[in-house]
Amino acid sequence: MFCAIKISKSDPTPLYIQLADELTRLIDNGTLPSKTKLPTIRALASKLKINRDTVVNAYKLLESKNYVIAHIGSGTYVAPRSDVHMDFKKELVPASKTYFRRELFKIDICKELITNILDNDGWESFYDPLNREKQLIRSTISDFFKTVGVHSSNTSTRLIKDTQNFILDLIKLSPKSAICVENFRDIGYTSTLSYLGFKVLEVPLEIYGINLEILENYLKNQTTVFIFISPYNQNPTGISYTRENKLALIALCEKYDAYIIEDGTFSDFLYKGAVESCYDLCKSDRVIYLFNFCKLYLPHLDYSFVALPLNLQKRLTDTMQITITERMIKYYVESNQFAILRRKLITECNLKFNNLYNLFYFSSNLKTTSTSGLFLWFHITNGKAEDIIQALLEKNIVVSPGSLFSTTPNNNLRLSVAPLFNSDIDIIIKALRQL
Repeated sequence: MFCAIKISKSDPTPLYIQLADELTRLIDNGTLPSKTKLPTIRALASKLKINRDTVVNAYKLLESKNYVIAHIGSGTYVAPRSDVHMDFKKELVPASKTYFRRELFKIDICKELITNILDNDGWESFYDPLNREKQLIRSTISDFFKTVGVHSSNTSTRLIKDTQNFILDLIKLSPKSAICVENFRDIGYTSTLSYLGFKVLEVPLEIYGINLEILENYLKNQTTVFIFISPYNQNPTGISYTRENKLALIALCEKYDAYIIEDGTFSDFLYKGAVESCYDLCKSDRVIYLFNFCKLYLPHLDYSFVALPLNLQKRLTDTMQITITERMIKYYVESNQFAILRRKLITECNLKFNNLYNLFYFSSNLKTTSTSGLFLWFHITNGKAEDIIQALLEKNIVVSPGSLFSTTPNNNLRLSVAPLFNSDIDIIIKALRQL
């Protein structure tokens, strides 16, 4: 029965939340009746090919909501039905999610946009035989890029689906088979690469940016051609690279004939200072700029924006077929609806982040590397991560353990403000003060 459990490493929802949801489903539908013994942590982790900490955190979440009972030395069992709170999901403060609540993005947005497209273009809305619409979409993306500190030509921009496949296509361009990544990161980007046999080399992330000394050793000794970085409000650490670090990184790429894949998705949420992209800083065509637009601003779809350096534009053929869906993305980016929503989200997240950050700033026990953004990467000086997770779960607050973002053990946690209401921030502040 546990083979029916479905979890996805590409889903932004933390794996332990996905696992808890799947086990809850099996309990609710009677597949796992009361008093059923759940697999051991080691056995379930092995069966699902996930980290043991993921199973530990999922079991703890279920236990906190009385779905299961843990007996030391005996195991974990499904709780009697009378003890189960069927509506527990509604009570959770979901501080583990990176992106905004999907209910913010009503289907009415798409209805209005599609009506406008059909009224303007008629049957031509469904095809683009002369690639005219593709050029217009590129122009729209180029204009959007200017608002996030990237100045690209129309010919260099791309609308893409499936970011992971795009990165895979990039790596296939070179006979070299390694990619350097930050040691704390969204593992979903690199898990597919590892599975397909590419070598993923982890580089430590410092408070000022990526560790250049270790990176250079990899560039010298390994067959590395791409370096994947998130220089603004890096997920999960919240670190933003200094200008000096970015310039030195570009110089290394020039020296060793490598390319930077720059993920600028969270640059809108850099509340202090100006955005200065590696793409603009680099004068030698060494940077591919990536913005996961739909994950941030239209989460029911899966489109990203890319700016390519000149020497890769012809090597990466744009095979995107322009249909009414792609036209809708263009209309949306150009609409007042998007402009208003974008300003609203940035302003609200700034306030929510600052309310939490002030607690960290004045605390001697709470430490964070984040100074702006959608999340705080933190630890408590006199506490273990698993104990903090459990204490917060008892307050119905769900945060992400650091084990979700690294292959090495760490004592950090990520707390995201993106999906939270202002009332949730008050609950979190009260809980953290008690810790």
